[in-house]
Amino acid sequence: FCTDIFWKNVGEITESSETIKAKDVEETCTAILMSIDGADLYNIVDAFITEIPNNQDIKEVITKIDEDAYTSFLEEIESMSENKEELKEEMTSSDFKMDLVWYVSAKNELRGVKLYMVSEDEDVELYCVAPEKGTDFGYLCYGKVSDEEVMRIDGVGSIVNNKMNADYTLSISDEALGENEMISSGENLLEFSVTDYDVKAAEKGYINGKVKVYTKAVPMLEQFALEFDSAMNEKEENLSMAVLMNDETMLTLKLKAAEGEKVPFCVPGEDDKVYDVQNESDMEAFESEIDLEGFVNDITDKIGISLDELEDLF
Repeated sequence: FCTDIFWKNVGEITESSETIKAKDVEETCTAILMSIDGADLYNIVDAFITEIPNNQDIKEVITKIDEDAYTSFLEEIESMSENKEELKEEMTSSDFKMDLVWYVSAKNELRGVKLYMVSEDEDVELYCVAPEKGTDFGYLCYGKVSDEEVMRIDGVGSIVNNKMNADYTLSISDEALGENEMISSGENLLEFSVTDYDVKAAEKGYINGKVKVYTKAVPMLEQFALEFDSAMNEKEENLSMAVLMNDETMLTLKLKAAEGEKVPFCVPGEDDKVYDVQNESDMEAFESEIDLEGFVNDITDKIGISLDELEDLF
C-alpha cells in the first residue's frame, strides 16, 4: 500500500547502468533514479491522508498493538487533512529536493540505495550498497552532511551453504565524536566479526551465529572484546554473551528460553523483608543492609581476578 502510493506520486523516473563497489567486490546494476520535489512530496502526503483511513491492513497492524493508538492515529490524520491547504503551501513553496536511487541486480534483487536530499540548511546523503560476486559480497554504507562524511560502515564476506562469514568496521568522523581523550581516532572505531550466521534461519526470524565486537581506537579497551553467540529455532532460544581479554574468556552470561511450563512466581515468606522501591525510607534501609564489597568480592573470586588486577588493567 505505502509503496504503491509512493511510486504513483513521485516525479521523474529514469534508469541507467551503474557499477557499485564495496571493498574489492563490484557489480553492475540497473540504477533507478526517482527525483522528488516539494510538490511531489505534497502529492504523496495527500494520497496517504486520503487513503489511509480506509486501509484495513494498516488498521489491523496498529490495533494489534493498541486499539487506542489507532484512534489517536486517525485523529492525527484528520488533523492533517484539515490543514491540507497549509501543508500544500508550505511544501510546494519549499526548496526541498530529493533524489532516490535504487540499485537492482541482473537477478532482479535489490543491491543498495542512495538518497540525496537538499534542504534550506544543509545537504544530506545516505549511500548503502552490497554488491555480490559469486559467493563473495562487499558492504559499504556512509552518511554525509554538506559533503562531509559523518559515519561509514564497510565490510567484506562470503555466503557458502547459507552460512555467512564477514568482517565489518564502523568509523565516525572526529568532528562528530568531538573531543574525547579515551578515543585515539574515530577511524575503525568498532570492528565486527561475524561467524557462521545462518541466512536461511534469519529469513524466518531466527538468529544463529556468532558476532565478536572489539576496538583498537580505545587504548584502554584494546585487549577486550564482546562475543555474542545465538542459537534459535521454533522451540528454543539460547544466547551467550562473553567478555574476552586477549581472546580468553573472562566472563560469560547465558540466557535460555524454551517451550514448557511457566516458572512459578517467587512469593516472599513470612520472615522475608519486603521493600517498597517508591518509599525513600525503605530504600535507605535496603541500601544500609547491602554488603556491596562482599558482593563484588564474590563475583571477582568466581571469575578468578581481583579488584587490584582490574584496576591495573586501566
